[in-house]
Amino acid sequence: MAESEKCTKKARKQNFSVAECCLIVELVEENIDIIRGHFSSTIDNKRKANVWQTITERVNSLGVSYRQVGEVKEKWRNLVRDAKKAYTAFKADQAKTGGGPPPKPLSELAQRIVELFQYSPSFVGLDGMETGIGKCSFIIIIKRVLSLTNRVTRWMWSR
Repeated sequence: MAESEKCTKKARKQNFSVAECCLIVELVEENIDIIRGHFSSTIDNKRKANVWQTITERVNSLGVSYRQVGEVKEKWRNLVRDAKKAYTAFKADQAKTGGGPPPKPLSELAQRIVELFQYSPSFVGLDGMETGIGKCSFIIIIKRVLSLTNRVTRWMWSR
């Protein structure tokens, strides 16, 4: 029984090499408008799939390991996720006060991904909206609105 289990167990693929990761980032940079673009008359699912197929073929041409399109796409998502994490930690370390060692710099790959998404709200977050009123003023306005609402409700029920 133990021998048959060993034969049916799927062999684990080799981890992505640094060369493969660099190539993925480079090729996505070249095709970011298509990959991240919204659907239009020039961009559709077929075109996006063709771009990912081309990227996968180029990664496979390195000869490290045979990769499928889904694996390459997932590796790209993981690279972006890791770059976001590293960028957030870097910004948090920069904001600290009180001395200490300088923050650990971003890796070259993370820096390239950050530059690629530097203006994307999904990467750096959304800015808040300035209202021009302070917290105390806002609370006073809310109380007045609630009071007026109560008066209108009482007036409507008294009719």
